[in-house]
Amino acid sequence: MRMPGLMARILLLTTLLFPAMAGAEQYQGYLIPGNYASPMAIELKLKFDVDLVAGTVRASMPSPMDGRVTGSRMGALCNLTLTFASSNTKANLRGHCDKENFDGDYKLYSGDNKKQTGLFNLKHQKKAKLGKATEEDAGPQLSTAACIKRNATCLGACPRGDYNTEFLCANACRHKKLACQGKIKASRNAAAEGGAAEEEDNP
Repeated sequence: MRMPGLMARILLLTTLLFPAMAGAEQYQGYLIPGNYASPMAIELKLKFDVDLVAGTVRASMPSPMDGRVTGSRMGALCNLTLTFASSNTKANLRGHCDKENFDGDYKLYSGDNKKQTGLFNLKHQKKAKLGKATEEDAGPQLSTAACIKRNATCLGACPRGDYNTEFLCANACRHKKLACQGKIKASRNAAAEGGAAEEEDNP
């Protein structure tokens, strides 16, 4: 029995993509739960083949999870299924996708048969940045400028148009900024204590 053409194309695309994802389109942003829970960071690396989409996903739900992406694109409408390897968690993302943004609504299904719904807003990352470590990957950059930059990026990824969703996302960004500033203060205190201890050892 011959495999239908569409299924054959999906199988071929996913086989060629993994694990190599060179030249993939990268989107980063947040899933914003409708139950006022904290936003979840998510990163997609996608390959487009006419009307088919495949790729990889990394998300914090709340712990980091990696998985695969399959789906379709009709014009500017993308319908993606996210399957996470380390759990029975799956998600469906459906919305407008282009070279700047990918936003819409999502449904998240966990292994305990729980269902969560909400909105998502992802920003396209410029190709020049692909393959380079992000600030998060490279480790904490303990400077006030880095905290401000991260906060601006976080706020820029927040969806627009719904007050409650914007408020939740902005509040999450604020907490991240405070945590970043807290790391700076802790680092400076540690450096000061280290300097004082050295002076005592060398009067």
